[in-house]
Amino acid sequence: MICTGQSVNFTHYSWNGQPTNWNWTFTAGTPTTSNDSNPTITYNTPGKHAVILNVSNSVGNNTKTKPGAILVSSSTAQYGSGPFYEGFENATTFNNEWIVIDNGGRKWETSNSAASTGTYSARILNYIGTSGDVDELISPSYDLTSISSVEMKFKLAFKQKGTSNTDLLRVYVSTDCGRTWQLRYSKQGTGLSTVTGTSGASFIPGPSDWRQETVNLSPVANSSNVRFKFQFTNGGGNNVYIDDINISWYTSVDESNLVNNTMNIYPNPSNGNSTVNFELSENSEVSMKVTDILGKTVATPFQNANLQAGVHNLNLQTQLSRGTYIVTLDVNGKQVSKRLVIQ
Repeated sequence: MICTGQSVNFTHYSWNGQPTNWNWTFTAGTPTTSNDSNPTITYNTPGKHAVILNVSNSVGNNTKTKPGAILVSSSTAQYGSGPFYEGFENATTFNNEWIVIDNGGRKWETSNSAASTGTYSARILNYIGTSGDVDELISPSYDLTSISSVEMKFKLAFKQKGTSNTDLLRVYVSTDCGRTWQLRYSKQGTGLSTVTGTSGASFIPGPSDWRQETVNLSPVANSSNVRFKFQFTNGGGNNVYIDDINISWYTSVDESNLVNNTMNIYPNPSNGNSTVNFELSENSEVSMKVTDILGKTVATPFQNANLQAGVHNLNLQTQLSRGTYIVTLDVNGKQVSKRLVIQ
């Protein structure tokens, strides 16, 4: 995984004989062919690109092809404004924008067998997987420029088969199109489990089996091209599910004048008519907007309203289509966001 304009160093690992000729072919590479034993190739075209190597000597030859071995991403993020939300409800988005890395066993996939909200979540059928398997789910890229305090929240559901299970979930971040990664979250075994006890049956979470996890993203604040990676290592346990990924910025109570830095929306899910509840510690200038999951503003219930200190219950009426949206409350230039599901 690299950004456009970057280079990759290739090394051959031929065995059972010493090659005298190397014939490389690099789809979309510069150059596209090479006879060096260990060439360096530059990629300027986004996409998945194949690599082919043919080696030979006086007694024979052999060819190795690796389809999609190189994944080149644009240095410009796919999503350019936030906050961001992913609930895995759109199969097209998952298939086209999320990257699934699978070593041949069970893999990350969308499933309608359980969800924290909505109908779908992302899961691995770890119950029938092989211990030691490592599977990865990599997000699209996001622009976090001008965001100094940012975090990611997601819902997790997992149950152990036995207390000795060592299943491990890690979350990484990358600012160079996935070439290098920084670890930001790690939980294993009983610490990963969201349900008390163990079960030998294939785990399907109920409404109370989900737990919200928080990942501090301070090291990538103000970065213009950020990806996230969920890496799961099978430790003999049960199925794992994730849902409701939220990437947003946060402020302190004193900075925003929003008591407890909290906004509530009810009912949620909604038929298009909800109440937004929040409390101000002092008189403030408040705005509200509603965005879709792509970050496009679809409604602005009010802007630059001067509200007095105290509790506010504001009616939010929309004519939005069914789906998931983000409601953002701006208090004196500081923002807090919450997901809204329209049924």
